[in-house]
Amino acid sequence: MALASFPTTHQWLAPLYRFLGLGAPQSLTGAGAVDPYKRITYLTSSGVAQALTLADGLYQGQVKEIVHEVDGGSSLLTPANPEHFATITFTAVHDFAKLVWTGTKWRILSYGGVTIA
Repeated sequence: MALASFPTTHQWLAPLYRFLGLGAPQSLTGAGAVDPYKRITYLTSSGVAQALTLADGLYQGQVKEIVHEVDGGSSLLTPANPEHFATITFTAVHDFAKLVWTGTKWRILSYGGVTIA
């Protein structure tokens, strides 16, 4: 078998990186879906109460961090299955929320500056 037929290290690890949420963070401007495959999402708000969604996690214990990086308004996150909260509102630069997937729900681990409802 020719050496060229073997995948490079990066190609071989890419599915594992996606599963673990490693690699480049997501940058999201305005309304949209927060990517559960990425460990960190940086938000750029571009209006008032921009709607954000977050699908179910991939595995129990998965951590998801969301940081308001550029302020142009506010963003309202509504996960598909939250535990003990319904929404998280990001209004200022450096607002953040760290969530963990319990296997059935997103639970808040820590937060700063955001409004929890």
